[in-house]
Amino acid sequence: MAGTVVKGDMQIVVDSLELEVKLSFSPAKEGPEWSGEGILKLLGEKRITPLPSPKLIEEILQRFAKAKGPVAETVVKGEAPVPPVPEQVTWSDLPVPPELAALIPEVAAKAGNPVLYQIRVEKIKRETEVTKPGPLPFLPPKKEIVVTYDKKEVQEPVYVDPTVLDYAYAQRGQRVGLVAPPKPGKPGKSVYGKPVLPDTSADAQFFLGAGLVRDKNEIKAERTGVVRIGRNWADMLPLASHSWRVERGTDNVTFFLYFEPGNPRLPLPQAIDIISAAVSQGARKEDLLAEPELLRLIQDAVQKGEALLAHPLSRLMDGMAEVVVSKDTLLATLNLRKSLSGGNPLTLKAISDAIRNSRVRGFDVEKVKADIMAFIQGQDIELKDYILVQGKAPSRGKDKEIKLTISLLPEAERKEQMDRLALDPKIAANFVSEFGFPLEECTHIALVQKGARIGLISQSTSGATGMDVYGREIPGLPGNDPDIRVCQNISLRPPDIIAEKSGILCIKHVPPLFQACILEYQDAQITVSLSSDAMEARLSLVRESGLGKPLTAEAVNQALAEAGVVRGIDGSAVAEALKIALETGSCSSVLVARGQAPVPAGERSITWLVELKAGPEGNGVIKKAAVKEGQLLARVIDSGAEGRAGFDVKGTVLSPEKGTSVKIQHDESILEKPIENGFEWYAKRTGDLVFDGWSAKITSLFAVKTDVGPATGNINFVGEIRIAGSVKSGFAVFGGQDVLIGGTVEAALVSSGGKVVVSQGIIGGGKGVVRARKTIEASFVEQATLLAVEHIRIQNGCLGSNVKTNGRLILVSERGNFVGGLCRARQGVDAANLGSERAIHTEVSFGQDYLIMDQIEVAEREIEKIKKALQDIEMRLKKLEASGSALDAARAEKVRLMKLLEKYGLHLFTLREKFEEHHGSEIRVRGTVYPGVVMESHGRYYEVKQRRTGVVFYFNRDTGRIQEKNL
Repeated sequence: MAGTVVKGDMQIVVDSLELEVKLSFSPAKEGPEWSGEGILKLLGEKRITPLPSPKLIEEILQRFAKAKGPVAETVVKGEAPVPPVPEQVTWSDLPVPPELAALIPEVAAKAGNPVLYQIRVEKIKRETEVTKPGPLPFLPPKKEIVVTYDKKEVQEPVYVDPTVLDYAYAQRGQRVGLVAPPKPGKPGKSVYGKPVLPDTSADAQFFLGAGLVRDKNEIKAERTGVVRIGRNWADMLPLASHSWRVERGTDNVTFFLYFEPGNPRLPLPQAIDIISAAVSQGARKEDLLAEPELLRLIQDAVQKGEALLAHPLSRLMDGMAEVVVSKDTLLATLNLRKSLSGGNPLTLKAISDAIRNSRVRGFDVEKVKADIMAFIQGQDIELKDYILVQGKAPSRGKDKEIKLTISLLPEAERKEQMDRLALDPKIAANFVSEFGFPLEECTHIALVQKGARIGLISQSTSGATGMDVYGREIPGLPGNDPDIRVCQNISLRPPDIIAEKSGILCIKHVPPLFQACILEYQDAQITVSLSSDAMEARLSLVRESGLGKPLTAEAVNQALAEAGVVRGIDGSAVAEALKIALETGSCSSVLVARGQAPVPAGERSITWLVELKAGPEGNGVIKKAAVKEGQLLARVIDSGAEGRAGFDVKGTVLSPEKGTSVKIQHDESILEKPIENGFEWYAKRTGDLVFDGWSAKITSLFAVKTDVGPATGNINFVGEIRIAGSVKSGFAVFGGQDVLIGGTVEAALVSSGGKVVVSQGIIGGGKGVVRARKTIEASFVEQATLLAVEHIRIQNGCLGSNVKTNGRLILVSERGNFVGGLCRARQGVDAANLGSERAIHTEVSFGQDYLIMDQIEVAEREIEKIKKALQDIEMRLKKLEASGSALDAARAEKVRLMKLLEKYGLHLFTLREKFEEHHGSEIRVRGTVYPGVVMESHGRYYEVKQRRTGVVFYFNRDTGRIQEKNL
């Protein structure tokens, strides 16, 4: 064949895999010639197959012909083998939580390299001798050897590259990845036509370590943790987050917690998140475990490393069915509650019994039954305030009316009085705050005298009858009373409205509202009284009212001067009398000036430093004064050889010759201390100083042999009081020390600076008050108020009373029952029984200082007064700014009030902090505590729903709850 011919060295080069043949050519002028046929012949001699085409050889020769140096060209290519493809895993997107990522190095180092195994199946030969029956019945059986093979799985370790390529995080049972099956390789073909086998040395299997399992083509997590992923392996590190979930139970009302603890170093799940998850599924927060209790449960599970499986998240709660009838018996409601966490179930029988025992009538049986069944089959836990029976309220009759009975001022005089009142800024500014309506809204004005009847309230008629939930008839209601709002100068004595003071009556009558007030006009009254011998001057004061002339110190001094009192004036006594009158409205017969009796030569004079007043005994010769231990009573002075002149309050000098000698004796109750020119007397005990004109003594015991009543009047004694009889209703006993009463205390007031002992008991009638700075002891108490700093000890029962003590209330005997009313006892209560079978509301507060509570109430009232005064001063300032006068004094008063308000505010804050302090206390019930009893401490309440016997209630400061325990 004709073609290109080249000269040079030609070689055939075959690669090591025999997959490629190259022609290597080096041009040389003197070298052998090579044509296409020669090259094909050479390739054939080398057994290259298939041979290249002549055309390709020609193209290569043409390129060789142009070559200036050695060149090589590929002329034949074999087929490379296709390698096998091992199992490939497509991993799920399971990122590692950030809080776990930081712990992976430590846990991975502890776990070490992956421990992997593969299963190799071995066949084990087993020969068994089997006896077979002969071919004919009379022939012997035939024995044969049967060969079987058993499969045995052998676990062999696998060694892999331990390099970790990635991490993932999976929950138990979660799919981690999908496994694609391996693909076998495909042989190739060499340039000699021989097959070339693929490389099968690499592992085709993907190996799984601890914690992972293969389910068909899925890789799943056997536990929760971090997955280590290598080139051809994966295992799981024992590193997991805490996992939890909340599920509703089959009863649709109970909720369960599933919690799997993770690494102890990780933060615990929040109890509030678990509770919120339950609430989002329909649970009520109050039915679930409290946050502290739930947190302790989780901590215990993590510490023990044990999972919580279907642990009740709901509180243990019994089913409940009750019928509640309103106080007016016009509404009966049904309350149902399903059981939780295995409590006693709510049954249809219990519901039926509750409705039947309530004895209500008139409800739709079928409708009620259908609604109850819907509730039981539903998911709600409670059915609350379901209306069972709605009664019919009675109607009200015609309202009462007010008919004015005083003579009203004619229109002209009314306008004249209105104009005159409006000119007074004091009345105009305070009218709304004091009387509740502006002055210009008065509809009637009249001049009234004290005791006059202002109006008459008409009688009302009754309305139509109604029906209660028990089917009983309810009488019709009388018509409404008019809305009567009157000031303290007017009293209501139905059917009359009476004026209690004289003045101008202002009325706003817009039915049904009736408002009225009386404006007083009274000048301050100052009365100076002199004794017959002008040796004493007494002062009586009455504060002004309305627009009357004010009571001032200047006016008092002027009145003393006009009465001729110029000497022996006690300035402090005058100031004190003025202060009392301004604060209380009046003071009477205050000794403000005292003369000095003359003393003959060589005699003594006595000056009493306490005010002696004539006692109730005899003709007033005996005088008394209440004194305290250590008080200075009198001063006795020697007159000397020349005697001493005296004087009266009018300034008249009394010569010594007119004086009389003083010889006064005293007993051991008075201490005598020497001073210059005489001596002083001091009280050695607290009691009444008794002076009969020549002897003095102090008695510390006041004995009453009869009842305290109209014959004795009220008793006020600074020492000890002993009463043989009783204290009758409407009377008062004030003792500076102990008060001992042999009889009873009725609707009276008994106050003691020491203890109070009532032998036969207290029958208060809702008005009786007994208070003591120490203890109170009584046989029994009914409808009274008891106030004591220390313990209160009652032998038998205490019924319907208000008790407050900073000690302990002790009801001693087995009849020591506390029923109804309110008890506040700092150290708690020790009683035989609390409440009664009739479920009378009985409230007991304990564990706090209730004297501080009284101080808080006083401070709050003072703050309200200061705030009102600030409002008044603000109104004054606005008016004064318009007139431009007397601003400085008003502003100074405002600053004073603001500082006082701040002071009381800080004081109130401190008191409230002290009141929150807890004091050791408990409620001990030796017998029975009945439903209807409510415990309170630090604002937490505990209502007794079921009868308890022999129980102690206490306040747990750790949980902030009132709890109970067996006695």
